[in-house]
Amino acid sequence: MELNHFEIAALEQFCTLTDVKVSYLRDLEISNRDVTKAGFMTEFKENNLLCEKRVFDLIPDAVSLPSETNVGFLIYFEKGKLVALEGYVYGDEWPTKDNELKFSDLPIKL
Repeated sequence: MELNHFEIAALEQFCTLTDVKVSYLRDLEISNRDVTKAGFMTEFKENNLLCEKRVFDLIPDAVSLPSETNVGFLIYFEKGKLVALEGYVYGDEWPTKDNELKFSDLPIKL
């Protein structure tokens, strides 16, 4: 499985906020992806995308266009390595198409 549009967008935001090279995203391999009406959970194989936090929750909320569905993301790390990415909606259904995402303003870099 390859990364989809939403996964790439969320992980690129993570890279921007933490000064991690976006090129690391090319090497990510997905072990499992579960999509529901409430969102998705993508689990990753062993990789080198690192973070000291267990849960990275600083990705700004986004709006999926043109439906204007409000979405959010959490990134999970175990022993410092990326293990999962969660996407969720605020009361709507998860967009069925890989629509453009418009992120709210980025917070200050860490």
